[in-house]
This record gives sequence, C-alpha cells and structure tokens, in this order.
Amino acid sequence: MSAGMSGQRFRFVGYLPQDRQALIAAIAELERASRGEETQVFIETPYRNQRLLQALLDHARHDTQLAVAVDLTTDAERVLSLPIAGWQVLPTALRPVIERRPAVFALMAAAVQGPAPSGGGRTPASGRQ
Repeated sequence: MSAGMSGQRFRFVGYLPQDRQALIAAIAELERASRGEETQVFIETPYRNQRLLQALLDHARHDTQLAVAVDLTTDAERVLSLPIAGWQVLPTALRPVIERRPAVFALMAAAVQGPAPSGGGRTPASGRQ
C-alpha cells in the first residue's frame, strides 16, 4: 500500500538472477508480467541491493513504477515509489540508503496503450473528426 501499487494482485518472485544477462531478461519479464495489473515484489541480499537498484535503473522502461522499501517495521522505515525516470534524476542523497540494509522492491510497468488511431478517428487535441 505504501508503494501506491496494486495490493489486490501481486506476485512475490523472491530473488532475481545474479548473472547480468539473466537479470536483464528477468527485469523485462517482470515488466511484461505486471503491465499495470499485477505488482511484482522481490528482494535481494542486503549487500547486493545497490547493484540491483542500478540494474533496474539501467534496464527498466522509463515509465515503469519502482518502489523501494527499506527497514520496514522499524523507526527508520522508508518507502519511496517513483517511475524509473524519476529515480534516474533523483539525487543520490535523496534516495533511501539500501546498502547492507533489508529492503523490498516492487515494480509495476505502465499499462500498454493501444495503437494510435489512424485517419478518420477523433483526435484528443481537437475533439473533431
């Protein structure tokens, strides 16, 4: 709920692969599986959290929503949920400190939009045919 993603449909996928190519493929699969309908929840060993976050920032789509929850159930709990593009421009000092701390990651790709209408359809800008 703190991540602002669907709590009605979610999948806990555990740990993602360590091999770089397999990790990149897993990120793409998580995005495909979620597409605005099912939150994908996963974890990492605390000493590899930063590596996983960087892989997500490097390989997930810019409009995919990513939440990182660190130190849950403690006084230091912090949850930050932004699109990948927001994470990429967020100064490091404003990101949650996740290195060697228990963290949970949640991802939800933006819903796939249908193809743009071709000739003769209504256009959102003008509202005319």
